[in-house]
Amino acid sequence: MTLRYITLALASALALSASAQSLTKEITVEHEIIPEQREATRLNFMPSINLSPITATRLSYSERVASSRIASALTILEPAAFDDAIYVSPFKGYAALGFFPMYNTNLSAGYRFIDNERTRVNGWMQYNGTAYKRDGSYYRRNTASLGAMLHQAIGGKSVLDAGVGYTFARYNLYDADALRPQNLHKFDLNALFRSSHSDFDYNIGVSFNRFAYVDNPDWALAQPAPFAKRQNLYGVAGGMAFGINDRSSLTIDVDFTASSLRMDYLKEYGSKSDQLLTVTPKYSLSGNNAVLDLGARIDFTLHGDKVFHIAPDAKLTIMPASQFSLYVKAGGGEHRNTLSSLYDCAPFVQPYAQNRFSHIPLTADAGITIGPFRGFHFDLYGGYAIANDWLMPAFMDDSRICLFEQIDMKGWRVGAALGYKYNDIVELKASFEAAPQKYDRGYYLWRDRAKNVLDASLRVTPISALDITAGFELRTKRAMWSVYPDVDLSDPGNINWDEYQPTEVSLGNMSNLKLGALYRIDSQWSAFVRGENLLNKKCLLPGNIPMQGLTGLVGVTYKF
Repeated sequence: MTLRYITLALASALALSASAQSLTKEITVEHEIIPEQREATRLNFMPSINLSPITATRLSYSERVASSRIASALTILEPAAFDDAIYVSPFKGYAALGFFPMYNTNLSAGYRFIDNERTRVNGWMQYNGTAYKRDGSYYRRNTASLGAMLHQAIGGKSVLDAGVGYTFARYNLYDADALRPQNLHKFDLNALFRSSHSDFDYNIGVSFNRFAYVDNPDWALAQPAPFAKRQNLYGVAGGMAFGINDRSSLTIDVDFTASSLRMDYLKEYGSKSDQLLTVTPKYSLSGNNAVLDLGARIDFTLHGDKVFHIAPDAKLTIMPASQFSLYVKAGGGEHRNTLSSLYDCAPFVQPYAQNRFSHIPLTADAGITIGPFRGFHFDLYGGYAIANDWLMPAFMDDSRICLFEQIDMKGWRVGAALGYKYNDIVELKASFEAAPQKYDRGYYLWRDRAKNVLDASLRVTPISALDITAGFELRTKRAMWSVYPDVDLSDPGNINWDEYQPTEVSLGNMSNLKLGALYRIDSQWSAFVRGENLLNKKCLLPGNIPMQGLTGLVGVTYKF
């Protein structure tokens, strides 16, 4: 009887599939265990636009690398991902509200306006507000965002994804021994078209991003006064992938961006524009126990510091057994420091700070993964990087004004991670990383210059409706450097820069103990509580802003 049911189910599934679309191509998916670097995030109170995942007919190997960000000090409600490739919510809308005194309010909501097999249109909004008192001063941050996303199938093998979003933020900024408000506007527009034909895949996308700080008429330094920066970034990108045979392919990605930046640091500087063209050819070969990607990143810049730059883009992954793998990879290239990216990693720097290109001659990484074995897995990894003209937050002088300073950074990083999972009842993760910490030595992606980073988390689900979580983050030896003397900006020529030596300024250790719980009342309602910095530890964020003390969120989520 069971066999009869299975046969009928398979016949029905085949009939439905044949009526919708005739599939004549075989897809071979090879499992590759690649340890990935966990991305640390800043105190994120501004959601970003993410294009909807795309289901491609042909699977091709690809990798994108994103810069790490400073670890967050408060978890917020993130916009829900309705187009999750693994799970699709049966509900069209959601709303989540969290609150905690003195004042922490997070509101997130979204709705799927159109949902059928060809078209999906989603809209979302989010508000994050924070106000707290620390060392006798009030610190406030408010961010409001809204956006929409489109996913449109075209024919049987093509997809168009597009997104648009707008964000307004207002927060405190430390200037000249005082706090002042700073406003900003952010607008993003992106579109991506992808198509697949036999052994040939291609994609093309366009983007426009505007990031604008707003001048503050209530504040000015010595004349001529600095003003806020505004940047427009135009982008065109495309890629092609050719399947040579079942185990090898050739890809080429081309990315072009043009920036128009309103300098306004001094009135006579006016505006500045530059262009960056990146070409990345790559050959991929996969075997039974190994995957090789061999390529290069070729950069051409106009109105930049270097016209031509080439760096490796290669990775080798070896999997001699199902419970063991190792990898080595090398990368590099020109890095565009957009206003938006600098704000993401250190939001409390001055809006007139510089943002020139950075040059990364080489990044080299290697690691091994053991497991899973009876629920356990172990990762050991490390690397070395050289980043020239890398922008690091730095104090301007004794007033603790924060700017970005171009520094030639180099240094190694090592780490180990351990994980354990028992069914869906218990999940444990722990990692430790270390790097040197000097003025021009350290891991360049850690802009708070931490020397040691410990991160541990535990989730226990005693019953299916309840999740209990605990976590601990520790970043030790955090520091910034004071790189400018106390100088009158209207007459900087009277300083002997050759005799001035940068001095180290401690930001304090970041110690964050977290506890939380989530209870699913039914399929639509859930309630949550989160507590962070439960030990009420003090430290500074880059920009001379103290981290919030004991805080958290208590709230509910409703799906409809």
